Amino acid sequence: MSVKKVARIFLLLIILSGPQVLGEESQEFEVALKPYIETCINCSAVVIKAEKEVEAAETAYLRARKQGWAAMDIESLAIAYQTARLYAQEMRGQEMIRAVQRYFALSRAEQELTTAKKKLEIAEQKLKIKELRLASGLQSTNEVLTEKNLLLAVEEKKLEAEDEYDQARQEFFRAIKLEPKSQVFLRIYQSLNKEPRTYDLPASLHQLRTTSSKFYSAQSTYTLMKRKREALQDPELTTEGERKKVAEELRSAEQNLVQAERATADLAEELVNDHQSLVRKLQLERRTIELARRQLTLAKIQLVNGEILASDLEQSAVDYQEALERLAQTEGSIYLQELRIAAACGEELWPLLQYLTVAGDH
Repeated sequence: MSVKKVARIFLLLIILSGPQVLGEESQEFEVALKPYIETCINCSAVVIKAEKEVEAAETAYLRARKQGWAAMDIESLAIAYQTARLYAQEMRGQEMIRAVQRYFALSRAEQELTTAKKKLEIAEQKLKIKELRLASGLQSTNEVLTEKNLLLAVEEKKLEAEDEYDQARQEFFRAIKLEPKSQVFLRIYQSLNKEPRTYDLPASLHQLRTTSSKFYSAQSTYTLMKRKREALQDPELTTEGERKKVAEELRSAEQNLVQAERATADLAEELVNDHQSLVRKLQLERRTIELARRQLTLAKIQLVNGEILASDLEQSAVDYQEALERLAQTEGSIYLQELRIAAACGEELWPLLQYLTVAGDH
């Protein structure tokens, strides 16, 4: 790794963790999305390895040109160099998406933990009310036991939410080579507030073919092998062994191209179909929210009329909040899928972050 890159990683870590890197202990951590992504990319072993492969491929290509190698050998090295560049771009895009996933996962886990704690408070309150009603002769013992069992289930859900939050927090910090902090403040919108994109499968497939490192390598190698076979057809200039070898190389290149075409088509179909499935889920979540909102409105009226207890209204409010959280999760899943499609098609990903960043987070 170059000195310049090491310095950049160190600077980003200082930006991310503040005084902690400089030796002061702090269990609070505030991070904006863009510097977090940049640090994840710069700390990624996969990205670092891919970039080293680009440097090695470039060195080999330039050396061959300088030493005057055969034109087709130089072209083969040029293909390897461009393939390495495309692959490194793919790895950076994938790491960027993983960084956003970790950011989303931590935000989601925090929301779910907050909701789980609120549901536990409501369950404890309901049990207390039923125990008081039991003491007053207004509630049966079986009803109180049922409420206790419900409380145990809610407590279990809260413990699961704590475990999921801790795991998300560990993964979040592991990616940027820092010790986990107890409090994390994520600067991100709770809702993306954007409509999903629409995709055309043939257009997406065409774009994938122009940016996929595997497809580029297979197609370029096949084209080169065809030209090489044509150049080796004259028996007065080539040996039988050379002609057999290039024929085998051409068959192998053709098989690789067929496999690459199939894999690219499968990937395009999978990306677009998964996106469409998530959009349908989003439509269902929006209807669920409307139902939860109506139920909350009804609960408020029932409380005023003395038909329900305050804890019942709180339960309806929590149900509505959970519906909002599920909607936000689905929106996030759609956004991540759109990032995957954009990355696969070679689109610049940074402009897409405008839907996530807040004022001053640039």
